[in-house]
Amino acid sequence: MSSFKFIHTSDLHLDSPFKGIKSLAPEHAAEVLDSTFRAFTRVVDYCIELDVDFLLIAGDIFDSENRSVRAEIFFVRAMERLSVAGIKVYLIYGNHDFMQSGKSNIAWPNNVYTFSEAMVERVEFVRNEVSVAAIYGRSYPERAFAENIIPDFKKALTGDLFAIGVHHTNVDGNQEYAQYSPASLGELKKAGYDYWALGHIHKQAILSEKEPMIVYAGNTQGRHINERGVKACHYVEVVNKLVVESKWLPVSPIVWEELIVDISSVERLDQLLSLIDKKIEELQNKYQQPLIIRLKIVGRSELYFAVQKKEHLEEIEVSLNEHYNRSKPWIIIESVKSDLKPAVDFASLVAYDSFLADYLKEYDKKLAQLQSVDESEDDEPPEYAQALLNNRLFKKHFRKFTDEDWLEIAELAKGYAIDSLYKEDEE
Repeated sequence: MSSFKFIHTSDLHLDSPFKGIKSLAPEHAAEVLDSTFRAFTRVVDYCIELDVDFLLIAGDIFDSENRSVRAEIFFVRAMERLSVAGIKVYLIYGNHDFMQSGKSNIAWPNNVYTFSEAMVERVEFVRNEVSVAAIYGRSYPERAFAENIIPDFKKALTGDLFAIGVHHTNVDGNQEYAQYSPASLGELKKAGYDYWALGHIHKQAILSEKEPMIVYAGNTQGRHINERGVKACHYVEVVNKLVVESKWLPVSPIVWEELIVDISSVERLDQLLSLIDKKIEELQNKYQQPLIIRLKIVGRSELYFAVQKKEHLEEIEVSLNEHYNRSKPWIIIESVKSDLKPAVDFASLVAYDSFLADYLKEYDKKLAQLQSVDESEDDEPPEYAQALLNNRLFKKHFRKFTDEDWLEIAELAKGYAIDSLYKEDEE
């Protein structure tokens, strides 16, 4: 019976700078900066604890092409730990640490195999003098590597061993990430491999459960608000060329999360604070580890005028950080955002004899005209945007907006007008 175990990881981004966090919580800055190192240490710990046969790393080990000496020393020490445990490592470089960048003065231990940037290579994993798996891969030769190399993977495929492809790729053109070394899910499924160990996309995902299993390991530590939740590595056990077990193993020492709090029922600042505390406590209970939170308050609230302005939101952020930076586990409030709306009845406002009522009536009339325009007949931007588009600085940075963009801008303008005029009408 042929069997083996491995762990698949990717996108370690060792020594990521975490810009902006130091100013929010200087007492935790060192711990945040160390988080990418600690996350990979957990990956190595799992490899040793679970006695896997090998570790696959699907690119972007280092965060920068100018990899730091600290990151290289840390990584070679981790490889030495695996070597002592008798665990092989197969790795490729991606767009952040491509082969031509920052050539290292360190030679990795003999248990580490680095795939070439010149072609898709094949290497066999041998245990007790018997070949049990074939691993294929290619490192990036340059940062913006745009070539689809799945045909090369197909050409390189030989023999009848369990075949693993290690690839740093954007499958089916995910618009949230750079379009490097593109591939389609259909191509991967038809290439003849048994497992695809993918990197580049920072969200863990199983694109195909079997025949073949296709997996994005995601990154090991979230580095900003778009990399939320617990990050993990992927453990796989294979028996007689079949995946009999696979599971996610959590590794990120710090979790990023967005907390959306509806304050529609809140009338006073103390109530606002109590509600936020309750929601943060729920997150603490869920994760039970350090958190970096973006707080977003939403709803129609009596507190709209009290907290809507930028300086008010910043004051809330500072106050929350003064409290939660000292909690255990600690919490950093990365920012406080607002999508609040005033607690007003717009239908009744329009009925009043006031400047705001006149504005709202005119607004609704203009908006109705905008929405009734046939797109095929009129590609011109709306009348109210002409002055903006003629502004030299604006034209330098913005070129074109969709109809949805213009409607969103119009809604924002309406909100700002109500913010400015509502109190004046009350007085």
